[in-house]
Amino acid sequence: MADRPIARPAGTLSCSAIAIYGVLQKALPEDVAAHSVILPSKPAALHRSLAAGDEPADTMAFVNHYRAGEVYPNERSTLGILLTSPADGAEYSLDHPFVRREIERISTTMGLDAPLTDGMVGTTVLDPQYYGSFGEPHGALYGAARPLWMSGPLHRPAHHDLRAPWLWRVGASVHPGGGIPAVLGGAMIAVSKLLAKHPA
Repeated sequence: MADRPIARPAGTLSCSAIAIYGVLQKALPEDVAAHSVILPSKPAALHRSLAAGDEPADTMAFVNHYRAGEVYPNERSTLGILLTSPADGAEYSLDHPFVRREIERISTTMGLDAPLTDGMVGTTVLDPQYYGSFGEPHGALYGAARPLWMSGPLHRPAHHDLRAPWLWRVGASVHPGGGIPAVLGGAMIAVSKLLAKHPA
């Protein structure tokens, strides 16, 4: 019997992502930055689509290009393309119409003659179905979206819980969130609170 789709909760879910990683047959042109952010044509429309769990017309994307030997000891250039997507629990591939359309738009915006994925070998795609396998079932990267009054220091879960005084949290769904800069920022917040509570 096929698995039934998991019903979406009543509240709004945060976004998910489609992350495409691959090794490049040859490096991108020298004028392509190591890190690029490609914005959607209509940000408000993207927000509405993500809130509804619908496929957006276009999305925000991050492109990370690591040339061979410059940052990591890889022998060939590598590329990561991260597409903001709805938390729909779906499986995506390079041939999915949304993915293909966005890759073509991003590549054109970056001034490239061919889609970025055409030069990739050994690709891996991580999608909402993948993220949902070990977190929020629909793949929402930060769980349920929080109302404004629960942001910042009022965000749940908190950095510290009085019921578990030995436990301090950073990253994941703890403010300010995941990703290396956010986790480091969260660690700095938690450490400053910990030192204030227990001065040396």
